[in-house]
Amino acid sequence: MSLFRRAIAAAARHKLPLFLVLIWSYFLQWHPAYPNPNEVVRLYLTRAIVDDGTFAIDGQMRRFGDVEDKSQHKGRFHNDKAVGLSFLAVPIYLVLKLFDKDPPMATLRHATWLALVILPSLFLLFALRRTLRRHLAMSPIWGDALLTTYALGTLAFTFSTLVFGHQPTAVFLFLAFFVVTQIRAGERTPRAALLAGALGGIAVMLEYTSFPPFVIIFALATVRRNIWLYALGAAPAFALIMIHNAIAFDSPFTTGYSRLAVESFRAVHATGLIGVSTPKWEAFAGSFFEPARGLFFYSPFLLLAIPGFVLLFRRREMRAEGIVCTAIFIFYAYFISSFGYWQSGGSVGPRHLTPLVPFLIVPVAATLRWIATRAVPALRAALAAPVFALFAIGILTVVLTSIPWPYPAFGFTNPLTQVGLLFWRQGYLPPSLGTAVGLDQGTAAFLFFVLLAIALAIVLHALRENLTTRTGLAAGVAAAAIGILGFAAYTNLNPRPEETAARTNHALASIVRLVDKDRAGYRSPDARRANANLARGPDSASEQLVGEVHAQNGQWQEALKRYLRAAQTAAVR
Repeated sequence: MSLFRRAIAAAARHKLPLFLVLIWSYFLQWHPAYPNPNEVVRLYLTRAIVDDGTFAIDGQMRRFGDVEDKSQHKGRFHNDKAVGLSFLAVPIYLVLKLFDKDPPMATLRHATWLALVILPSLFLLFALRRTLRRHLAMSPIWGDALLTTYALGTLAFTFSTLVFGHQPTAVFLFLAFFVVTQIRAGERTPRAALLAGALGGIAVMLEYTSFPPFVIIFALATVRRNIWLYALGAAPAFALIMIHNAIAFDSPFTTGYSRLAVESFRAVHATGLIGVSTPKWEAFAGSFFEPARGLFFYSPFLLLAIPGFVLLFRRREMRAEGIVCTAIFIFYAYFISSFGYWQSGGSVGPRHLTPLVPFLIVPVAATLRWIATRAVPALRAALAAPVFALFAIGILTVVLTSIPWPYPAFGFTNPLTQVGLLFWRQGYLPPSLGTAVGLDQGTAAFLFFVLLAIALAIVLHALRENLTTRTGLAAGVAAAAIGILGFAAYTNLNPRPEETAARTNHALASIVRLVDKDRAGYRSPDARRANANLARGPDSASEQLVGEVHAQNGQWQEALKRYLRAAQTAAVR
């Protein structure tokens, strides 16, 4: 027990960000039977630049296989995503080629993940920790509890394990915001706006939707001299975007999203401004509250940001920063509610909202600071237990859903119970640091849960600091228990079981079709057409699989077991 206490104490001191990054990096999310299109198409462009001297990915597709996520212009195929990750991965690929003239795709993926997702995210954790302690004056104990929950109980965890653009965008956007706040506090000279601009420009290059937050942060930078250094710092990133677009699509202002090759994707982005039109309640509720994709379902503690916006505005020294966080929240809420593809394909939570999350942590911190410093002792004790429950729910929900299969289709109404927990029970887990050193899968998973227990203990330590009265403790524990039971009931809520079963079976069949190469290979044209048109209903192949599932008395778990066997066989190969 003393060893466990020492581990908690060491992790909670200056080593905490490194400890959290260790948990991020423990499992290796590379599924050989299903190379995710969102990752692969970015790496195709990287290889095309170095190996083929072009922005077109035709040669890479011929070599490694077709991919749904692509654009087409004048008979040639291109990466349809923002170009930032692809461009930033070029030097990584060049270094790999010094050791291997033709690095495998998996090697490039892992190196890109470590260099462009994990390492920058470590800097974000340090910046966020400093913001919580210095600018928001949180106690070290509460600040570490919140930092731990951000790292493990939000979309930051999910997308720090993948080579998507969302988490790197969150990193560079928040770092730009962090540098600007330092300038405002007099900790840096106004010339540091050049660095802030460069960071913000990289964020836009990583995800084009981060341009409005980039502008909002620029507005915050205008309170000091040399504000145009911000724009100058961002210029190289914008220049790279326009050069790519001019060469690939004949216009510097035309992106890959305007030239999508898949008809169903093209139809979505043809509505409004690249798929963004007018807000819809279904999209708003689904993106924030429903178990299938809801941000607050996976991370309920983020609801504490709502009162935090008001508290930040009331603090004169943090008012400008509070306005920026509020404006960024409003933008992303409007965007996801108006976006035709708000379901986000295969994803844990609303992946497009990942860059928003660190900007919600700031108002959440303001709420926690009020609880710790302004609330009377009885109220502080009564609120501490529910806050810990919210933290714990976020960590367990995100981790248990994300690790086994981070790409659950939107047809699953509750990926936590329908996919995540089932995969844990079946023992299907990706490779890990534990298995890499020779541990069996069960022992490796146990080691991960030891690390997770340490993280939860860090959060629990903040709870103990605020249990000041027995009455407050009793009230807090009761409120936490009610909240946990309510969350469990909401998690299993199923008002229309027939419709839910049909949607689940269809989504499950699509996963089986993707992975089971003997039935319908992922690379085959028929499978690609079927995958691109899932929104229109099941094709003949998936109808056959769904029929098989219904023939088994609705036990869709049987089809999932078939998928597990196929995936494990492919991994062994």
